[in-house]
Amino acid sequence: METLTSSGWPSSVWRNLNRSVGGRVGLSRASGRSEEKVRASVSARDVSRRNLLRGAGVAVLIGGGALACSRVATEPSGKKGTDLLASLRRKGTARIGVVNELPYSDSQPDGTVRGVEPEIAQAVLAKLGIKKVEPVVATHAGMIPGLQANQMDLICAALFVKKSRCDSILFSEPDAVAEDFFVVRKGNPKKLENLADVKSTGAAFAVISGTLEADVSKEQGITAANTTQVHDWLSGIELVQSGRADAYLGPGPTLQYLMRRPKAARGVDLAGPVPEIGKSAAAVGFRKRDKTFHEAYNEKLAELRDEGTFAEIQEKWGFDADAAADVTTEEMCKRGG
Repeated sequence: METLTSSGWPSSVWRNLNRSVGGRVGLSRASGRSEEKVRASVSARDVSRRNLLRGAGVAVLIGGGALACSRVATEPSGKKGTDLLASLRRKGTARIGVVNELPYSDSQPDGTVRGVEPEIAQAVLAKLGIKKVEPVVATHAGMIPGLQANQMDLICAALFVKKSRCDSILFSEPDAVAEDFFVVRKGNPKKLENLADVKSTGAAFAVISGTLEADVSKEQGITAANTTQVHDWLSGIELVQSGRADAYLGPGPTLQYLMRRPKAARGVDLAGPVPEIGKSAAAVGFRKRDKTFHEAYNEKLAELRDEGTFAEIQEKWGFDADAAADVTTEEMCKRGG
């Protein structure tokens, strides 16, 4: 596995650079010079970090701390002043951010994507003349930073619309609407029906970091001392099964999908919906400068609804197309969290 140097650059990059500038980069026993001290000389030789990364074939798994193999292209799309939609049409491929959270989204080892959001996005993109998608897997917390860093062209990954996110990016009209539930031990022994119950009883609580649920729980007074933050939905269920958490909060469709597995359903029930969360609307995310792409996407999304294809995909993955039609992005952008 590739490692990072103290400067934040991969070690293979420094080895390649060291060879290219005559062995003067990195630590020298004779001089004791560090990587930081040679940055000026590196810059003087017009060796850019971007070119180094291309040459080393490095890719970063967004939202994680380690380097890993990925399908992320290092050549950014959507640079300021360019028409991203026109660029994607020429290439015929769009990079979509996904999180492995069915029924919302998922990426397979062969590069195919599944879930309500990628399937709707693929149908819309095809109408725009973009026939292929390339998945970029990221965590919830890494999605918007990854989009802003040009590691993806749009987000199709259970990213719920809320004010703080609307301040940073543009959202399409909603493509998946649902309510949240608790996973509790069988019989719900602590009678937890809402976040107020969790707070008043001091129940041990679990939630995924970087999500709408984590933000709303904090706003409702659930303390960090009583909260365990996990990085995937199955881990939250396992905390409840093991007795380390009394309740785990997540989107109903995701929890119901996971609990189809006998192992995930063992010893637990669903309780809710949780009223403090209300309806959550997921939508596709775009950079604010990509307004032309965003507007064209919404136009074709409306066509998909009118044709009935939208409802077919919703039904396939257990969502209600009418629920998605009942809310707007403008409305959801006003909610906190």
